[in-house]
Amino acid sequence: RSAGAALDLLFALPPLAQAELIGGRWAAAAASAGEAVRLARETGQPELSALPLAWLTHIAALRGEEQGFWASVTETEDVAATHQLGVYRHAVHEILLWSRAVQKAQTVRPGSALALLEQQTHPVVITWAAVDRVEAAIAAGKRDTALRWLREFEKFAVHAGQAWADARVAHCHGLLAAGTSAVASFERALALHRDGQRPFERAR
Repeated sequence: RSAGAALDLLFALPPLAQAELIGGRWAAAAASAGEAVRLARETGQPELSALPLAWLTHIAALRGEEQGFWASVTETEDVAATHQLGVYRHAVHEILLWSRAVQKAQTVRPGSALALLEQQTHPVVITWAAVDRVEAAIAAGKRDTALRWLREFEKFAVHAGQAWADARVAHCHGLLAAGTSAVASFERALALHRDGQRPFERAR
């Protein structure tokens, strides 16, 4: 910003928003994404607004802001339909799928949430959405799907070696278990989240 490097800033803001969102700093993520959208418009590059708009859509879904969510969905889809997004197209599409699934789950439509999440193919977005995917499959009565998705995420967690990833695995095992086994899994998830620096995931 201080150097006036608008293009560098425009490319830096969406990944910053992503990191802030995943780290539980939702207000900061919304500010970073919003700045990126404004900058893309002001510099005559509306195609570069699609990714930060997708993140704003996801933040609205997480917050349960129905009006803001649908407005962001429409705006993001309009940009995607009228501009060449290049390497961002796949990620934007998959973040919107994930965001729509979160909204469906919040409005107690697990079947619809699962149908959206089953369409995901982007490996990184699938990793971000791991708990939502397992939870939606369980709520929709698709236990085998939930187990398969959990096994896939467990492979990632083993290689990641991160407390937050292990916490997600324990969380999902708790969702699939019952009684004392479920309690033990959730307690393990809470203990791991103390070192994971993801406050909203720990609260969940």
